[in-house]
Amino acid sequence: MYRGIRRLAAIAAFGAATVVPLAAHATLIDFDDPLLTGLYFSGDTFTQAGFLMTQESGDSGTVDIGQGLGAAAPTNNRTQFYSNTNDGGLLLTGSNGGPFSLDGFDAAFVPLIGSFAAPQTLGIVAFATTATGASFGTIFGLGNTTSVTQGSPFLTFAGAANFGRFTNLVAVEFFTCTIANGQVCSLATQNNGQFALDNIRVTAPVPEPETYALMMAGLAALAAVARRRRRL
Repeated sequence: MYRGIRRLAAIAAFGAATVVPLAAHATLIDFDDPLLTGLYFSGDTFTQAGFLMTQESGDSGTVDIGQGLGAAAPTNNRTQFYSNTNDGGLLLTGSNGGPFSLDGFDAAFVPLIGSFAAPQTLGIVAFATTATGASFGTIFGLGNTTSVTQGSPFLTFAGAANFGRFTNLVAVEFFTCTIANGQVCSLATQNNGQFALDNIRVTAPVPEPETYALMMAGLAALAAVARRRRRL
């Protein structure tokens, strides 16, 4: 009877350790690591702050300072950022496959300088996939391309109203779409599908030290019970 009570107590300790809430760890993906500088083609990947980024379709993507884009560079960013050309996209996932939340990002339209591009209203889409397999997307307006003859400024998108449902995610894809007559992505971008992305703000659950300690205590208790049972 006594041994049974001790065993139940050990199991209860382990159970308590497994349900301790995880701490939320905010992370900034700012592309400023010099090792990220370069040109990326479809399927190429790079990592920062525990997150994996994959270049999707289009011609290519780059991580560099604005000078690399010349006159098309966004006007209010002197640090490195990611830019995408010709209707490509950037896929963001956790390096360990774990869930995360998207809390915001900065983005800008990158015009096609010196070539014909139709006047359109564009937005950047954040298309999310959750850990349960559900998917949804939100478009954030980047403005009208008609008057853009040089780089556009980075715009900041943040706040619970915009990102309240971007939780428990396993992937987010960023790409551009047209906004016309109240409809999204209904028209081809006609060489306007280019964007810059910076300061992606994400939050991932991380076990606190207390959680690890409780888990170890629970496991130790179970091991002790198992040893005593073998001796009896």
